[in-house]
This record gives sequence, structure tokens and C-alpha cells, in this order.
Amino acid sequence: MNKQIKAVPTTYAGTLFKSKSEAVFARAMHIAKVAWVYELVDLDGYKADFLVKLGECKHDDGESDYASFLVEYKPTQPTDSYIAYLISKLENSELDLALVCGSPFNDDDWTLKMLFRKPPAEPAWQIVCADRLFFKPTVAALAEAKAYRFDLK
Repeated sequence: MNKQIKAVPTTYAGTLFKSKSEAVFARAMHIAKVAWVYELVDLDGYKADFLVKLGECKHDDGESDYASFLVEYKPTQPTDSYIAYLISKLENSELDLALVCGSPFNDDDWTLKMLFRKPPAEPAWQIVCADRLFFKPTVAALAEAKAYRFDLK
């Protein structure tokens, strides 16, 4: 029998997260120097957990911008119906979405389960499986993120 664990709202870096596991994930991104914003993008009533900005991308015309995408974090693998829901909410978005799963409290390693990407000129989103996370915290950084005393800040 699966026991449902109640999410505990947790504040980190001035942001109130819906759960402590989201706050730990944000802390790990912070340690890895990954820029993130919590629940910024609203897609027809669905707010992705994070908007992530990675390193600078240089274009042929000399202009540059930052690679940005959405991240949905779940401590466990979501159901097929939830994945279908995510795809339906991405219809009007140009941003890719990474689905990251793993609980920091079960010594799970965070893994990128799926990457949803809409290729240029394609009408539908595709699921692109990937085998690595967009950032990989070291064992020490992950331990630091897990050990962070959110209640004392």
C-alpha cells in the first residue's frame, strides 16, 4: 500500500515552495549555479515548477541569449495521465519542458525522465528520452542541499 506523504510548504531564498523536496531541488540547482525562477510561467492554468536559464548561447548574427526551459519536478514517477496533462498544457508554449523525478529523502538520484520538445514547424510535442540531468550536483553538493536547515533561515 502506497502511503501518501503530505507536502510541507518550505521557504528557501525568499521563495515559498509547495514542498520541502522542491526547496531541496532548488537548493541543489543554486549550489550548481543554475539560475531558476519558481512557478513563473503560466500555461493555461498550469504553472511549471521552475523556469531554468542555462549558459549563454551565441548566434551566427553575433547576438546572444540564454537557453531557457521549464522543469517539472516530482519526487516519484508520475502517471501516464499526468504526462498527457503536461503535454496538453504545452500546446501554446515555445519552451521545452524537462520532467525530473527522484526524492532527496530516499537517497534517490534525480533523473531526467522525459524531455518534451516541439521541433520547429512540427504541430505536436514529442517526448525525447534523455539519460542525464541538465545539471549534475556532486555528491557533496547533493548532501549539502539535503542537509540545509530551511527552518533556521
